[in-house]
Amino acid sequence: MNDNFEIYVKTLGDNSKMEKELASLLRKEPTDARLQFIERLVSSRNPKLFRASFRLAKTCLSDRTSVIAFLLYVLKMSDATTISHWLAIVAPKLGDK
Repeated sequence: MNDNFEIYVKTLGDNSKMEKELASLLRKEPTDARLQFIERLVSSRNPKLFRASFRLAKTCLSDRTSVIAFLLYVLKMSDATTISHWLAIVAPKLGDK
């Protein structure tokens, strides 16, 4: 999975079909491999990949431990440029009221 990381990164983003195919492939991998792949997406600092990584985490990380590990990783590597993307994903209706 990680061998093809660059290929996925180039085709991911707004491509929901590719994202669904990638999610299907990720679910076949061990949890640690899924988490590592999704963390690599987040660390790319690309806003489209950042959002895609959260969607993949939601669909592919099934146990509480890996979800918490992902969120802690995101918080650790986040800075002012990613906080707005993070909030938009975690709390999408925050600005509606």
